[in-house]
Amino acid sequence: MRTLSHTLLQLEPQTAAHAQEMFSVLSDPRIYEFENSPPSSLA
Repeated sequence: MRTLSHTLLQLEPQTAAHAQEMFSVLSDPRIYEFENSPPSSLA
């Protein structure tokens, strides 16, 4: 997969290197009010 770039935005494939930062975002229970549940661990 490749990275897509624009002057205001960069989209890149999700990798394990993103896990630490995404874990805190995805652990917020407010985003799971209507479905699913937060991740149980960083792994």
